[in-house]
Amino acid sequence: MNKNYETVLNDIKENFKDSKYSTSQLLDNTGLDKNDARDAIKNKTQRSLSNYIRFYRLNHSQNLLKKGKKNISEVAYDSGFSSLSYFSKSFKDEFGYSPNASLNNVKLIRQFRSTMISIIQNKTSLSYLFSGILLIFIIILIIPRISLVDNSEKINTKLMLNDYSRINKIPYNDLLTNDTIVIGSKIRSYDIYWRTTDIYEWVGLNKINDSSVLFSSKMKSIYFQVKLEKEGKESFQYFTSANNLINVNISLDDKTDQDGVYFPAMELYLPNTNYSESHENLHIKPFYMDRYEVSNKEYKEFIDANGYYRDEYWPSEIMHEGIKISFNEVKTSFVDKSNFPSPKDWQQGTYENGKDHFPVAGISWYEAYAYAKFREKSLPSVAEWYYAFDRNRPNKALENANINSYNFTKSRVETTSMNHNGIYDMVGNVREWVYNNITDKNKKGILGGSFADDPYLALDFYSQNAWDRNIYNGIRLVKKIEEDTSGEIFYVREKQRNFYENFQTTDKEWGIIKSMYLYDNDDIQIKNIGITEVKDRDYFCENSEIIYGTTILPIHHLKANSDIKSKKAVIYFPGSHALFRDNLRYPSFFDDLLQSGIDIIYPEYLSTYSRRDDVKTDIGNTSMRYRDNLINWVKEVRYAVDYAMQNGYEPHYLGVSWGGQLGVNILAIEDRFKTGILFVGGISLDDVREEIQPEKYAARIKTPTLLLNGRYDFYFPYKSSQLPLYNLMDLDNTNKRHVVVEYAHYVPYHIVAEESINWINR
Repeated sequence: MNKNYETVLNDIKENFKDSKYSTSQLLDNTGLDKNDARDAIKNKTQRSLSNYIRFYRLNHSQNLLKKGKKNISEVAYDSGFSSLSYFSKSFKDEFGYSPNASLNNVKLIRQFRSTMISIIQNKTSLSYLFSGILLIFIIILIIPRISLVDNSEKINTKLMLNDYSRINKIPYNDLLTNDTIVIGSKIRSYDIYWRTTDIYEWVGLNKINDSSVLFSSKMKSIYFQVKLEKEGKESFQYFTSANNLINVNISLDDKTDQDGVYFPAMELYLPNTNYSESHENLHIKPFYMDRYEVSNKEYKEFIDANGYYRDEYWPSEIMHEGIKISFNEVKTSFVDKSNFPSPKDWQQGTYENGKDHFPVAGISWYEAYAYAKFREKSLPSVAEWYYAFDRNRPNKALENANINSYNFTKSRVETTSMNHNGIYDMVGNVREWVYNNITDKNKKGILGGSFADDPYLALDFYSQNAWDRNIYNGIRLVKKIEEDTSGEIFYVREKQRNFYENFQTTDKEWGIIKSMYLYDNDDIQIKNIGITEVKDRDYFCENSEIIYGTTILPIHHLKANSDIKSKKAVIYFPGSHALFRDNLRYPSFFDDLLQSGIDIIYPEYLSTYSRRDDVKTDIGNTSMRYRDNLINWVKEVRYAVDYAMQNGYEPHYLGVSWGGQLGVNILAIEDRFKTGILFVGGISLDDVREEIQPEKYAARIKTPTLLLNGRYDFYFPYKSSQLPLYNLMDLDNTNKRHVVVEYAHYVPYHIVAEESINWINR
């Protein structure tokens, strides 16, 4: 074991300054088995192999900083770090203070030592000299402790708040007002850090007791990065809002000595349009995911171990075109160009020279499964893969992704495509097989897209025949800490409609459809209740009630000024969160609309807020109840238009998510709107009754309409939902506009505000 330790240590000493040097290169250089190398370091240092390489680099950097001859950038690069921000973060995590604080400490000590020498050389009074020496001696002892008090968290907080203030046009001082935020019981024993984006260093949340923290009241509903840490446990980073900290149900108690990225158990909501099993809240058990896709060199070890001849690695049932085949047919079916059992484009059981660290490609799902068993790991489930990917925030993974490039694959040495969780090439390079069946029993999920795919495919549920061996197919593995059942879910696509063939209605048919939304104006009464100032906001709310039959529809009319009447008002329809909340939520872009002279009329529609009932989802279905609810939601929007026009306002429609989906039906039926804005909406792929199918309504929209979408939206996919809506609307290009940003189900609020104001005032 000591000999292995010396071998590993010598290799690290020789190579740590190379930023591309890693565990895999160490194993290549030394020829050691991974477990032997890991145990050698673990027994001596209580650190994992990759952690010890980082520690060695940090120790070297600390010694360089103490010498004070190089700046921080030079020290970082001379220690094997290619990223200055990662170096600073790692240094602080390891030593408890930043490299900047360390360097400042060295400079101060030198300055005082120089001062002391000057006093000795130039002062003749012994008492003055003695006093000066004593003073300098005390300062030298104290300064290292003072200088290591790191103010970087305060600086970072100020920078983040300034950035948020600028983007969202909120006065900086308004962000300094804090609210008490309760945190969930599972995470109260952890150190909790936050930051708005990874361009900033981590900042500790300000705990006021064991169960609560202080956080800016203006920012508590926005999503940001959170990191949980505890000594002796794996750390974990994820996205949430301060308001959601009470619901975080994560434990870091499952730490094992594994390579890869750790993901603790989590309740995961996995949405994808029109898949019957995909809307469940799934309990994902803890697991580790490999940072890289499986390489040619790694897969060759499976071949050299006669993996294609050992039935213990292969599924008990191997199907080809619906027919079960015997295991003996594996070695004659999954062959390369030379008829050797190996990936499709290999020759004589080996890969092209110089391609060691390129991802293995040209393999079927069955080969991927067998390789995983050989490694005593698993193919990820759909849920595990998307948990690790984080579809809500794909922008970093997409930033340098090898997708839609037709440049073939990249090696793990040259790739720079890393997502928020530190995993490489989850977008592009090769598609990655997952465990679940998707669409039918012969098809398996294969996610993330390849170098030749369109970018939006990276976020879609995609499947291929499990036998498929094209050059786009690869593998990434997970190590499960506990077995779970998320890989057993069969994602079956519900009945699909071809929007471009299904949109047409005759005038007579459309007349019958419109008649479902008729009502008698005489049955509508409007009752004004009064006006109040909105707490923590610089605007007012005039409350009213629309009474129809025995039903009361509460109206919240937001105004920038209680005394000055605006000319325009938007009728707002919220997202599906309204089905679960007791109180209305006012997004920050409301401030911009109101300050621009546009009022906001915010009804409490059926099944939302104070009118909540047993409707708990915005997913459509073919029931009569869903049809009747949709008709009622459209009619309640029409009542709100009556309210707006009776009060002298020009009405405009603004729907977000669920409201953007229903807005297709609403804008076709209610022709009094001057403009419509559908924010992260689109044509719903849900299977609904024929008389409310949205494509029929899209083709009848004549109101100038603005679409605001993320290109990687998984509720309303770009190709199958957003584009059909834009193309079907009965409008010329001057009266419809599609703004697409590089996000998922999100458009930044400052873009929403600017585009909406311009559209309404066009």
